[in-house]
Amino acid sequence: MNAQFDVTIIGGGTTGLYTAFYCGMRDMKTKIIEYKSDLGGKVSFFYPEKKIYDVGGFYGVRGEDLVESVEKQALSVQPEIVTGEQIASIEKVEDGSFILTTTAGARHFSKTVIVASGLGTFDMEGVDLPEVKPMLLIFITLFNTSNNMKGKRLQ
Repeated sequence: MNAQFDVTIIGGGTTGLYTAFYCGMRDMKTKIIEYKSDLGGKVSFFYPEKKIYDVGGFYGVRGEDLVESVEKQALSVQPEIVTGEQIASIEKVEDGSFILTTTAGARHFSKTVIVASGLGTFDMEGVDLPEVKPMLLIFITLFNTSNNMKGKRLQ
């Protein structure tokens, strides 16, 4: 039988990671289940180089620095981390605990479930305007490689 955790956190973004740290500091056996393959959530995806000003304790922290810091903090209490699994259902059983089942059929057992998934998963949707696609390609390239593009002129 799979091990039962005191707390299972659905979502491995910055909030889920901090929640894992908080639970671990209180000696709770903790698991994080993240749908994406990497931790960090929306902050990693949308704001890696942007300064974020609404995080307690920081006045203007870059997104990737925030993710790195909170991930290091969470890992210090050794939660079990599962990535690439999406929760399909949560069943409350007679003893008050929960069985979380993934879309692939894996089952996770927990006394408590905390949903820290923000607004849920995010998928990029394409723009179906031929005249805009070349501009989007330039923007996406700049966004993903802005350090590699410094000092270069785009035409």
